[in-house]
Amino acid sequence: MTAIVGFGDKSQLQPWIAPVFCLALLTLLSVGAGLRWGARPSIVALAICVTITGSLYTARSAYRLAYQNGDTPHEMLVYTQTSPDVMRIVRRLEEVSRRRVNSLAMPVFYDNETVWTWYMRDFSKSQRTSEQLNGPPDANVMAVLMLDENMSRYPQNRQLLDGFVIQRYPLRWWFPEDQIYRLSTGWQDAPLESVSLLGQFLRAPFDRDVDVRIWKFLVFRQPGYPLGSSDFYVAVRPELARQLGVGLGGDLDGVTP
Repeated sequence: MTAIVGFGDKSQLQPWIAPVFCLALLTLLSVGAGLRWGARPSIVALAICVTITGSLYTARSAYRLAYQNGDTPHEMLVYTQTSPDVMRIVRRLEEVSRRRVNSLAMPVFYDNETVWTWYMRDFSKSQRTSEQLNGPPDANVMAVLMLDENMSRYPQNRQLLDGFVIQRYPLRWWFPEDQIYRLSTGWQDAPLESVSLLGQFLRAPFDRDVDVRIWKFLVFRQPGYPLGSSDFYVAVRPELARQLGVGLGGDLDGVTP
């Protein structure tokens, strides 16, 4: 199945052929075993095969959940989770502060988001501001953390941060439930591409693109849709920008000088 999907449109086989072939082969083997040894041994053998296959899939999925995807919500078991970019940015700011002042005394501003109080607890000169900046930060302030909603609601915040390099990162992100398994009202008649992946499969189970997306999600946990996220901005002085780097996820605006 993975080989067929990997060939893409060049493959001469449709993705649904592979599971149908396996099901037909399993049925023939079960019938043959029943004719040779009887119905009861055949049912027992079938149950053992299904159990082993299901156990292997479960073990593989559990491994990916615990050790590969981690706090990245490509799994339905991971709902709303702080993105790894948050801790990474905090650690980079700590490194910058130690290099500049040999301690965590570098002045940092943060807005009304409550999590900043925890993440900035070791910065002795961190200061909480309101969601709307009252004026340009002092020259000694090297970084400002601000929610995306505060940037959007108060455009003057971006203007007051003139001279900073501004980067956008996901603060919290979550599994794209609406795009994967939720069936919205009128999903039977809506355009196929506008309904969830489950709705697409129920409406067009033999569509190649749908089957490919289903397989990639079930086996590789690739949703095929961007993760939902609430974002934040980090505004730093230009000399610090390269030390922060590019984010790991979310819909990034890039770097704004």
